[in-house]
Order: sequence, then C-alpha cells, then structure tokens
Amino acid sequence: MNPLIPFALTILVCLSPFPTLTAGVADTDGKPVRNDGGSYYIVPYGSNGGLSLTQRVGGSPCPLYITRTANSFGVPLRLSSPLRIAFLPSSSPVSIAFIANITLCEGRVWQVTTGGQSYVTASGAPSDYYYSFAIEVAGKKKNTYKIRTYCKSLEGGVEKNCGDLGIIKENGLLGVTNDEPLIVQFKEASDPGESLGKSIM
Repeated sequence: MNPLIPFALTILVCLSPFPTLTAGVADTDGKPVRNDGGSYYIVPYGSNGGLSLTQRVGGSPCPLYITRTANSFGVPLRLSSPLRIAFLPSSSPVSIAFIANITLCEGRVWQVTTGGQSYVTASGAPSDYYYSFAIEVAGKKKNTYKIRTYCKSLEGGVEKNCGDLGIIKENGLLGVTNDEPLIVQFKEASDPGESLGKSIM
C-alpha cells in the first residue's frame, strides 16, 4: 500500500467542511455529560435550588409540572440522545427524564403541553423516549446552558411549542417562553436518592 494514501486521507478529513464536531455538554466540574448514563441535577445558574416536581395549583394531581426549588439540588435526571455516542453533544435532540419513581404519577419523561401557554410536564412513560429538547451553550459563563424545545407541529403553517424554556412568572412553572431563558448547569448526582423528599409539593 502506498504510504502516502493514509496521509492524504487524513488531510482530506481535516480540510473537509462536512461534518464538524459539535461541542459537548459539560457538568459543573467540567466533565462531559454522559449520554443515557449517570444522573444529573439541573441547577439554574446563580440559584441555590434545582429543578423538581410539583402539582399545578388548581389542576389535577397528575401529571406533575416542573418548578425551581430552593435549598435543594432538586430531583436527578437522565439525559439521552438518539446518537450512538458516549457523551452528550450540544444542539442535538435529547430526551430528559427523572430517574426516580417518587410519586404516584407514572410519568417521568419531560413533555411539552399544547394549547395556550406551553408548560413542561413529567408525563411520558419511563420506557418512552421523546427527543423534544436541545441543550444550547448559553455563553454567560463556562459550562452554562439553556434548554429549548423542538417544534411539535405545524398548524396553519405556524410552528407550535417552539422556543427556550424559562420559569413562567405567574406561577413559577417551567414552560416555553419568549422572555429570558433559564440558564442552567448540570451537576452530577452521586446519590440518585439525594434531596428527593424536599422537592415534591
């Protein structure tokens, strides 16, 4: 075999515009976030509380909605991409699911509600994957991110349920917002049972 062939192939790969690698998502310690492995808390940047589950005031007991809880890391989650890679890249479609069965409600996988204000609920079955979200680099500080939704449907040519996730001011629930997105970090959860009892209303 001509010894120049491997060298030539290496040069072609390096110079090729297709495809470029996407930056990976990192946790608060700078370690890459595992794809469909391990558990993490989603902690709003600059906050002393993480994301957890709550009932919506005036609503049914299930499904549970997502809120920010003070003085707790919240409830641990698992993040999964359909890509067959070990670590989670930014901007790729992801499924987000709470990993602990801590309530009578069966849903654990994040889903976006339809009709009116769109909220995020834990209403997907544990065996299902809904790649409805993407994690984007926020740019405010190292290892900070925002979470956005992918468009769910087209109604009359108008995209629905698209946008960044943020805390809705009226009720403190996580939802799709055109206001300031919620800037978050991913903290590795060494003990999946840690802080569970503090986060359910």
